[in-house]
Amino acid sequence: MPNLSKQIQPHAAVRDSQIELLRIIAMVMMLILHANFLGIRVPEYVDFLQDSVNAWSRMGIEAFCIVAVDVFVLISGWYGIQFRKCRLVSYIFQVYFFTFVLYFTSLFFDSELPPTPQYVAHLIIMDPYWFAQSYLLLYLLSPVLNKMTDYLHHCHAKWSAGTPLLIVIVLYALVQSIFGWYENSRLWGCEGDSVFTFIFLYFVGRWLRLYGYRITHLPRWIYVSIYFILCLAVAFMGGRAILHNNADGCFFWYKNTSLPVIVAAISLFLFFQRLSFHNFRVNMLAASCFSVYLFNCSPSLFELYKGLSAYFLTMSSGARVLFCAVVLISTYFFVAVLLDQLRKFLWNIIEENLCVKL
Repeated sequence: MPNLSKQIQPHAAVRDSQIELLRIIAMVMMLILHANFLGIRVPEYVDFLQDSVNAWSRMGIEAFCIVAVDVFVLISGWYGIQFRKCRLVSYIFQVYFFTFVLYFTSLFFDSELPPTPQYVAHLIIMDPYWFAQSYLLLYLLSPVLNKMTDYLHHCHAKWSAGTPLLIVIVLYALVQSIFGWYENSRLWGCEGDSVFTFIFLYFVGRWLRLYGYRITHLPRWIYVSIYFILCLAVAFMGGRAILHNNADGCFFWYKNTSLPVIVAAISLFLFFQRLSFHNFRVNMLAASCFSVYLFNCSPSLFELYKGLSAYFLTMSSGARVLFCAVVLISTYFFVAVLLDQLRKFLWNIIEENLCVKL
């Protein structure tokens, strides 16, 4: 039997443009999420009474975009993470580059930003970047997760291929649904913002790539239909909870651990996986996608982004709202990508001297 760990593809060498396009779309979704519920605020009961079309539209937009994080991790699971010390250092360098370049720049403009050792320590442990924290842990755990996948493949020959890993995924989904979705356990974070959710999604991505041929080769319209139906269901259930004055019931559906959200994310991913094209510009832009997250979630810039979202997207109406949203999101996206070019330039210099030793 083949060694599954050897089938892991270094994504930098593959760069399937359809998946890279999905990565870009997921990052735009993240910016929309931060502008919608976090920036403007969650629609309230009175909003549905005063302007139900706007309130329901915002519930739908949030539902269609809430899959962004799950999609990112599914991509990692699909290709597999090949642990390398140099890539680990590159990842940490990217996080700290954006963290401290933006922090020291913000000190000149944000008088409320504390220039204290305590706050610097808060930045060093990546507190403002929960995704970066969780993904770093996933990266560190990836050799163990890959070994586990390999073990399950080889040690249970009496079962059909993929069954042992599928059993692990189903049991994991059951535990996660109880503690991470229903109970809101701290281990899974307030909305599934945890490495435990990432591990689950990583296993799902590996199973789909290695054993899920029957699922991954369905007609594209099936994936699109499932995605739209589940997102509309999430929006409906969330809006219905607000109409019953149950804000917690609304957030129950808008979680990374929510089963409808996970299945919708899988469906969206599989739709793009069924496409096939190559575009150099898409690949180049996608290579800097993570920088958009780091730029947007920098403490001062995050507050500025939410403030601008609340101002422009509530003071405008109709086409002006769409125009303001496109300008705001595009500005944050492309400024981050441009800044990432400096980070790449510096890293190339460091890599020539460092990675030879690693």
